[in-house]
Amino acid sequence: MTRFRHAMLGVEHRIVTAITATRGLELIESGNPDLILLDLELSQGGRFDLVRKIKRSEIAGDVPIILLTGGLEKEDLITARGLGVVDFVTRPYKMPALEEKVAKALKERPRSAQPGGGKQRLVPTRSQGRTTLIFRPGWLATVQEDVRSVLTAKFLKQIQNDVLIFDLRALPEMSGDEVAVIDKLVLKVSHALGADPEERRVLLLAGRHFGALVTHGDLEMKAELFLTREELDVFIQETRDA
Repeated sequence: MTRFRHAMLGVEHRIVTAITATRGLELIESGNPDLILLDLELSQGGRFDLVRKIKRSEIAGDVPIILLTGGLEKEDLITARGLGVVDFVTRPYKMPALEEKVAKALKERPRSAQPGGGKQRLVPTRSQGRTTLIFRPGWLATVQEDVRSVLTAKFLKQIQNDVLIFDLRALPEMSGDEVAVIDKLVLKVSHALGADPEERRVLLLAGRHFGALVTHGDLEMKAELFLTREELDVFIQETRDA
């Protein structure tokens, strides 16, 4: 993998690596990758457990995966394809062949996984006292329509006692204009939920956009900001235990 990183230096994509499954999944969900090159030996538990976790992820489920393996039996190949793996690289691999597969996977990435793909770009999910509003690429172009259709009075009443999370991790680079709109959404939702002006009712799961949110505005004064899902989970648990 070190050799791969050195060979890919200078291309338009940034290379991020992890040596454990836990760290890899954390980086995947906070970094919004364009492609995942996964060493099958990294998976803990079952052979394809990490692939399944990635594909179940609201953030990374559409990201193409290339498996790096020492060789797979026919049944394993069928399983991997069924899980959505787009290609395979067998060790020992030749760098030109790997680069070709990476370029092909990036070019063929599904439209729904790219900015502008799909229709609704503010996607609500609700589970176990948490309501999460997932921001998809291209959300700013449809934000008024999505806010009207998602953040209805009925919906806000239903989630009155929920923990409310804005999940921004699936977004590409964030502009100052987007931060300003998110600022307004935080205020709008907080007011609709009847929050005290000093109470931060919205939790922002920022991922790599943490710096942009702090730099372009004062959201840290209106909402709780978190870099990773793990930090957010700890905060929620500590709040409930208090």
